[in-house]
Amino acid sequence: MTSPKPAAGPNRKPERRWPFRSRRPLWLLVIVAALLAAMLGLAPHGERPTGTGTALAAEGIDTATLRRLDGLTRVTLSSFRYNRVTGSFLGSATLTNTSGETLTGPLYLVVESLTPAGATIVGATGITAAGQPYVNITSLLTGGTLAPGRAAKPANFTIAVPTVAPVDLRLRAYGPPVQINRPPQANAGPDQTAYVGQTLTLDGSRSVDPDGDSLRFSWSLSSKPSGSSAQLTGPALVNPSFPVDRLGDYIVRLIVNDGSLDSAPDTVTVSTLNSRPTANAGANQTARVGDLIALDGSGSTDVDRQTLTYHWTLAAPAGSTAALDNDRSVAPHLQIDRRGTYTATLIVNDGFLDSAPASVAIDTENSAPRACIAADRPVFVGDTVHLDGSCSTDPDGDPLTYAWSLTPPTGSTASIHPTTTVAADFDLDLPGTYVVQLSDDAKTNKTSYENDPVGSMT
Repeated sequence: MTSPKPAAGPNRKPERRWPFRSRRPLWLLVIVAALLAAMLGLAPHGERPTGTGTALAAEGIDTATLRRLDGLTRVTLSSFRYNRVTGSFLGSATLTNTSGETLTGPLYLVVESLTPAGATIVGATGITAAGQPYVNITSLLTGGTLAPGRAAKPANFTIAVPTVAPVDLRLRAYGPPVQINRPPQANAGPDQTAYVGQTLTLDGSRSVDPDGDSLRFSWSLSSKPSGSSAQLTGPALVNPSFPVDRLGDYIVRLIVNDGSLDSAPDTVTVSTLNSRPTANAGANQTARVGDLIALDGSGSTDVDRQTLTYHWTLAAPAGSTAALDNDRSVAPHLQIDRRGTYTATLIVNDGFLDSAPASVAIDTENSAPRACIAADRPVFVGDTVHLDGSCSTDPDGDPLTYAWSLTPPTGSTASIHPTTTVAADFDLDLPGTYVVQLSDDAKTNKTSYENDPVGSMT
């Protein structure tokens, strides 16, 4: 907008610049000037001005963050009139929406250029970050919006000039930036370590949306060790979980969505730690002296499914010479040679870690003694038969007691004597068969027998 310099009328002397002489009392001119300055300095439509000249007001904007309304609006300037009392030009600017969309406030008219040098906008709303005066015209809109084809109420401008000279004012309209939906950012959490057999919980809570939109989560297991059957539980949750069932690396991918846009994927790697194997030496056993016992470590396990090696040790009763036939076997053997408790201890190794020791106890049962009879042969009626049980044995080494009995032929009155010593006798009084029985009774009264038929000759 360019305002012409006021022309001098015919036969008039050139106009004097402020201050100038007047026939009116000086005090009256001062009062009138003050009143006009107060009235003309008002912001659009009577709002109290936020500042004068180019002083920065309480409100400031950065046009770099706003939307330029070029091509969407038209700014129309009215004729500006010069006020000699205030030394200012007075006029207005009207913003018209020439687009097909409704423009929503806040809307601003920003001074792009103003001449002559030294001219200032009186009552500007504030100064932009680039140092340009501007006026907020949001209060001149209907309901805070400007419909297509509609114009805002005029915004009054007061331009103070240092000298009476043509004024050129250029304005540009700005509005709030168009909200562009920005994609969210997925964060699958830091890499983790876990043991096989553990259930691992993931954490996507650090995912964000720059626009503050709510997020939806989509997790997937993009890689897992060979043979793993792991599946995610709750793949649409912020904290899903899965079982670690094989040794190796698991890679889990997260994508978040803000309702319109997917994020770039983010991944978390879960690496397994080597777990200590578990030894199992088998169930406790009982055996008799002389038995060959097989141990069994096949129940030992390793959750990482690594190959195990075995190491057995044996603690035997005092005096025993029993030994394992192969202490590196999964199932070694030992010969029970003494009564008592044998303790076999097993430790397994997965190639990296030893297990805790596991033990199995083999307790001996009281074995039955074995009776043995030595007797004189051949014998005749009238002879005395001498019996000897000293060849009887007990595998547990227990002391033996003896019990002799005799079954003679029919009609015989023969009897054995004594009946409880290692040796005994009886007399043959009739021809026939005599059955001698010896019981070697151990502490537990377990007995075995041997019958010895004695033949007589007539």
